[in-house]
Amino acid sequence: MMIKSFKAKMAFFSLCTSGLVFVAFAFVLVRVNEQAMDERLDRQMLKCAEGPLRRLMAAQQSFPPAPERRRDLIPPEEWETRNIFPVRLMGREGRVFYCSATWPAWMTPEVLRPLPPTERHEFEPPPPPQDPRHRGEEPVPMMRRMVPPLPEFTYYRKDDKMWRVLQLRFQGVTATMIADLSELQQEAGTFRLKVLLLLLGGLSLLGAGGWLLAGVALRPVREVTRVAKQMTSSALHERIHVQQASDEFMELVRVMNQMLERLEKSFLQAKRFSADAAHELKTPLAILQGQLDHALRHAQPDSAEQHLYVSLLDEVQRLKAIIHKLLLLAQSDSGKLMLTKTKISLPACVKALCEDVPLLAPEVTLDCVCEDDVFIEADAGLFPQVLQNLFSNAIKYNREKGLIRCRVYKEGRQAVLTLLNTLAPGSHIEAEHLFERFYRGDPSHNRQQEGCGLGLSLAREIARAHQGELMVETLTEEAISFRLVLPRVAEPGLDPVQ
Repeated sequence: MMIKSFKAKMAFFSLCTSGLVFVAFAFVLVRVNEQAMDERLDRQMLKCAEGPLRRLMAAQQSFPPAPERRRDLIPPEEWETRNIFPVRLMGREGRVFYCSATWPAWMTPEVLRPLPPTERHEFEPPPPPQDPRHRGEEPVPMMRRMVPPLPEFTYYRKDDKMWRVLQLRFQGVTATMIADLSELQQEAGTFRLKVLLLLLGGLSLLGAGGWLLAGVALRPVREVTRVAKQMTSSALHERIHVQQASDEFMELVRVMNQMLERLEKSFLQAKRFSADAAHELKTPLAILQGQLDHALRHAQPDSAEQHLYVSLLDEVQRLKAIIHKLLLLAQSDSGKLMLTKTKISLPACVKALCEDVPLLAPEVTLDCVCEDDVFIEADAGLFPQVLQNLFSNAIKYNREKGLIRCRVYKEGRQAVLTLLNTLAPGSHIEAEHLFERFYRGDPSHNRQQEGCGLGLSLAREIARAHQGELMVETLTEEAISFRLVLPRVAEPGLDPVQ
């Protein structure tokens, strides 16, 4: 499974790299500890074996080599108290001089690997002459001494137990000493368990530390993300401010701030252009409308000129409506949309529009249910445009013998209006683009359907200016439903807002 989070990737990479070092260190530590324990045991066994062997050699040099007297010279009680390992001494002819009482019966001479049959000899240089006058006269022969074979350590396994065996020979006497490794293995196992627990704890701390360090390292990215989420048309002046960030992130922050500055300038220019263009067009259109009215009054009744002037006046009225909406949108974008709020009965406004539906669309079935005591504070000049846009769209884009269902009710501290209308066959409405400016449900922009695609966009901006929201509640191939939510106020003495 791929890790998609960059923070998780950094923590995982830190855990893997540091974890490998920890595992290698733990493995080396365990091996060194086991080797040290083996070496300590070997030194202890060798020290315990050399003592009886030296005592036996001294006894052989002081007394005749009688086998029956050799055993008397090595008291068993003294051997058992001085040696903590079972020991066995055996001569060249195979006669056992001494054997501990705890010596295992299965460990016979045939089981053990035999030592080399011969002993090593080495030469050592002669001592320097005492008298300087005799130097260089006759070569002094080198002295030869007997060196016992090196001690031989081996491992044997018997009945699920491991034994360490030491064999040492000197002047025909072989000393064999054994050690049960059960306690040593138990001690080594306890040490491995402790190392494993420390390793797991260290890896856990590494993972947590890597996660925290990754979070600290990505703090500038989170700040950039936070500021980017807050960026709207009215908050392009915001800038990213990050302290104590690395050079790479500071470069990213600098580039992002420069990009935001360019966007702010471009957006302000676009807003000024829309407002200025709409404002400048008002005067020529007013003059054009006045001239057309004058020409229409002096035209012959039912003449071609009169019909032309009427058509031109309709287009001028349409242009004036578009310019008015553009001015309102420009004011909303710049935060200069001025509202004069008064207390309005939302059911009364809706019922007034519902009375016009049978006149405008007599074939459409109207279903309107409104609670009586739902009041809002709104601008009496702007807010009715929201309802007019919703109802006009419900009529224009409805099917023949369709349905319009309207509901007004209270929901906590809010006043809610839901408006549902059936759709004409073949309608292709995209909910994500429905509130975009100049978007129309008819992609061909058929002039038979009035409108310019600014009504819903303007309605949502007016609703937001009233601290409300306009949204698409449901959208299917058969019908579409809008939901308008506004803050509710109480009528004195009737409905206290909870």
